[in-house]
Amino acid sequence: MKLRQIKLAGFKTFIDPTTISLPGQLVGIVGPNGCGKSNIMESVKWVLGSSSAKEMRGESMESVIFNGTDTRPAISRASVELLFDNNENKAANEWAKYSEIAVRRTIEKDKGSTYSINGINVRRKDVADLFYGTGLGTRGYAIIGQNTVSQLVEAKPEELKNFLEEAAGISKYKERRKETEYRLRDTRDNLQRVKDLEKEINSAITKLEAQAEAAKKYNLFKDQLKQLEAQLAFLKKESAALLWRESQDKLKQSQIKLEQKKSELTKAELEVDVSREELRSQNEALNPIQTNFYEISSKVSSVESKIESNRNEEERARNQVEQSDNRIKEISGELERLNDLFIQLQNDLNENERHINDYQNSYSEKESAFKKAELEFSQINIEYRSIEEKLQSNREQLRLDQNTISFMDGKIQDFDKRVEQLQLELNNQKTLLDEATSSGDNQITDLNSRIDSLNQEIHLQKELIDSHSEELDTLYDERQDIQTELSQVEAEIKSLNSLINAQVNQEQINEWLKANDIQSDKNLISKVKIDEKYAKALDSVMGIKSNAYFSSNLNISDSTFAITLMASTNESTIDSPGFENLTPLSQLIQSDIEHQSVIGEMTHNVFIIENLNNLETYRQKLKPGQTLVDIKGNIYGRLYQYIHGNNDLSVDAFATKAKIDELSVTLNKLNEKNQFILTEISSKKEKLDEYRDRLNDLIEHRDTAEKETKALEIQFSRQRYQKTTATERIQTISHELATLNKEKELISTDRQTKYGNTQDLEQVISDVENMLKDLVSDRDLKEQVFIEAKKIFDDAEKEKREIEYKINLAQTKINDLSERKDILTNEQNSLMRTSSEFNLEMFAQKHKELNQDLENFLKEKQVAEAQLKDKRDQLAIKESDLRNKEQSRLTLIQEITPINDSFQAEKLKEQQTKIDFDYAAKEFSRFNINDEEILKNINGENASSISEKIEKLNQKIERIGPINMAAVSELDSERERVKYITTQVEDLSEASATLETAIGKIDRETREKLKETYNSVNQNLNDYFRKLFGGGKAALELLGNEILDTGLQIVAQPPGKKNTTIHLLSGGEKALTAIALVFALFRLNPAPFCLLDEVDAPLDDSNTERFCDLVKEMSSNTQFLYVSHNKITMELAEQLIGVTMQESGVSKIVEVDLNIAKNSSQNKTSQVNS
Repeated sequence: MKLRQIKLAGFKTFIDPTTISLPGQLVGIVGPNGCGKSNIMESVKWVLGSSSAKEMRGESMESVIFNGTDTRPAISRASVELLFDNNENKAANEWAKYSEIAVRRTIEKDKGSTYSINGINVRRKDVADLFYGTGLGTRGYAIIGQNTVSQLVEAKPEELKNFLEEAAGISKYKERRKETEYRLRDTRDNLQRVKDLEKEINSAITKLEAQAEAAKKYNLFKDQLKQLEAQLAFLKKESAALLWRESQDKLKQSQIKLEQKKSELTKAELEVDVSREELRSQNEALNPIQTNFYEISSKVSSVESKIESNRNEEERARNQVEQSDNRIKEISGELERLNDLFIQLQNDLNENERHINDYQNSYSEKESAFKKAELEFSQINIEYRSIEEKLQSNREQLRLDQNTISFMDGKIQDFDKRVEQLQLELNNQKTLLDEATSSGDNQITDLNSRIDSLNQEIHLQKELIDSHSEELDTLYDERQDIQTELSQVEAEIKSLNSLINAQVNQEQINEWLKANDIQSDKNLISKVKIDEKYAKALDSVMGIKSNAYFSSNLNISDSTFAITLMASTNESTIDSPGFENLTPLSQLIQSDIEHQSVIGEMTHNVFIIENLNNLETYRQKLKPGQTLVDIKGNIYGRLYQYIHGNNDLSVDAFATKAKIDELSVTLNKLNEKNQFILTEISSKKEKLDEYRDRLNDLIEHRDTAEKETKALEIQFSRQRYQKTTATERIQTISHELATLNKEKELISTDRQTKYGNTQDLEQVISDVENMLKDLVSDRDLKEQVFIEAKKIFDDAEKEKREIEYKINLAQTKINDLSERKDILTNEQNSLMRTSSEFNLEMFAQKHKELNQDLENFLKEKQVAEAQLKDKRDQLAIKESDLRNKEQSRLTLIQEITPINDSFQAEKLKEQQTKIDFDYAAKEFSRFNINDEEILKNINGENASSISEKIEKLNQKIERIGPINMAAVSELDSERERVKYITTQVEDLSEASATLETAIGKIDRETREKLKETYNSVNQNLNDYFRKLFGGGKAALELLGNEILDTGLQIVAQPPGKKNTTIHLLSGGEKALTAIALVFALFRLNPAPFCLLDEVDAPLDDSNTERFCDLVKEMSSNTQFLYVSHNKITMELAEQLIGVTMQESGVSKIVEVDLNIAKNSSQNKTSQVNS
């Protein structure tokens, strides 16, 4: 599988979604320090399943999530996806069918990591399985980080062997063997437990067989007892059913009789209501008839008056016109007469109105008395019915409560019998429990407590060991980091010294110094100190004089090479005329007093200028002999300038010396820290050994205690079983006793409550009966008052209607008189106006019409008067009929009372028989047997004979004694169990043998695979070692005879040196040896790709070229992705990926395909040449 793409989002400094395409076999990652190059390497390792925050250079795994910068906030999610080309179908398991495989890991804060392959969520183990045996695991050799070389060099023999196993592809064998060992251990443990259980069960079966025989006999008697009890319950149920049916028949007869009387009463009450309604309707119908009669009488009077008037007018008309005056006089007299009559009628009307007003008060009093009597009679009648119903209800409740008390008494007696039986069984079970109790439980409890205590101590000891192991691993990691830094610092100091020595032939100089009696250690560089910032300035000013030695003889003139001699003196230094804001170079140099004069002379008139913006200003102020120098070493004279180039082949001695001094201080600190860590490691190892010894002792004690516990458990298992059975039965009996006592207490409480209720009800019934007797006489009295008041009210109402008739008649006459007066007045006025205009024919016609009207009105008056008399007669009849019906209703009410009492008594009796039947039916239903089956077995026996049989059967059951009711089922169960256990023993024995065979086969295959790999890797290691070193030899050596259990060490012999372990080699030699081992593993089992993170850092140019040649050679089978700062290694790449950090804390990618770039450059060159 070839790695095609890396997709990052939110991972460390790659906050923005970033895709890195990897089309080539050699891909270089370049960029400044700290820009995020190593983050790319770590992202690949993270996706492959790394679970160590330390490997990710973080405090926790969530440290890989972008943590924010000054300009960007932190985020809560990071993801990395690797896209592989699987066209050759080399992927493991079910993933082989995909041409591309995308492996993705995502982490969210507070949620942890999730993995997916091709968008399908998987486990971390599934990702590891995908790369098993490819060298790409978290412990594989395909990812070589900045500290991997030192880890490989410093690896323990067991850790070094892991790389060999990964190359051999036996990781899956180890996993299978580990799983098989677990299964074998579990199988053996299960086999031992099953055998112990089989022995225990066989012992239990022997005892259960005797108990089962007694239990079967007990069950047989119990079944017979249940059948007899069912028969007795059936007979009781049938007897109760017969009584209930008889009571129901009597109740129905009583109810029919009561319903008949109630129906008659309802009919009578309905007739009374109908009569009252008819009476009210007759009264309402009488009013319009009276009103009609009065109206017709008024019309008759009016017509008579009109006739009389018309006749008079006619007579006047017949007389001569001259008689008009007399007529007018007559009319005047008539009007006077009418006025007198009007006054008389008005007086009569006023008198009648006063009379009716006076009578109205008496009428209202009689009406109020009637309504009051009616209301009181109605209320006392309602009260009577309410009290009567209450009395019946209380009598019924009393009857029910008395029956319930009798039922509760019987229930309490049943409870007492059951409690007595349970108490006897409880005593028997306690006897069995005492027999089963032994000191074994206490011994086992003590041993279990001891085992628990030992387990806790073992757990604590393991935690201490884990804690110290983690601390020790941390110390090893720190030591490896320090060793790496030491190697880098030593290499840098050595490199700097080499640069200084390369400028001169130090051996030739030492010989010359010795010949001229000059001490070689009194050189200027060793006696002078200057800040590294200004070291280049001093190197530029001193030039060749940097290679100076202090000597008392300054007259030496012969030398084959250039050398500077200086005198040591205590003379005062020469003060340079100063420049404002500029520091003389001599003031920045630290040296002994005896050397200050000569140094001051050599740096006289030299000033440091740090701000070049003011260069021209100071240059103009320079005097002859004065110079300016900047921190880069550029010298500025008044008329000249010296540029200290970056690529100058000369060595800046003082700058190099300052760097060496600084590195030496760092080296001393690292050595001190390394020594401290070594001391800590030694202390931790001793402590860890103590903890492990203590843990082994604790485990040994625990195993001994467990064996003792097991032996005791086997010894006392039967007693525990008997004890458990007895304890469970005692608990069941105790629970049932508690339940029975509780129910008995509740029933006793309810009975006491019911008994109190019956006493209260009897008193209430007595009080109600007395109240009802008092109320009957009061009701009769109020009924008589009501009848009398109604009669008085009816008479008053009749008298009132007669007075109203007189008033209406007087009012009608007054109206007629008024009308007559108006007519006469009009007539008089008319005669006075037009006495000659009377028409006799008109009077005759009018007279005829008025006579006709009078005749009609008289007929109507006769009819109305007859109707009025008839209505008044009917009203009297209705009133008499209502009184008779009221009397009939009262008679029916008195007849219903004894019938109702008889009905309630029958109803209570029926309810009691129903309760008795329900209880008997409930008791029978407990047996879950149908009536037909019971009838077949009774054979005409009565309840008495069946009761005798039940008594005899109970005596037989008691003679049997205590019974283990579960013995039969337990025996069957134990026999089934022993069959199953025997089968398990056979299966487990077979499985154990199969697993042992499988482990042997795995060991053989693993041993062969590992030996083959060991030989091949040794050959490859020696070949690559000779290529990288130009000779010599290297090998992996086994520390023991058994390759499966022993560790490995690397033995190397560079050209010209003795054979030694890798730990005694130099830093560069270690790195080359480790690289040779990695490439040897790759050659045997090439991984799909390899990650190299600054592996070439400790190598010089020649070794780097050899390293690059090997990488190029192996790139035919393996894709290489490497980080490097080395120009030679960069030139090897087919594709360069630049990592920049233009924005602080945020990494960006710039990709360059070097093949395309080279072709483009060649094309441009050819175009220019042409």
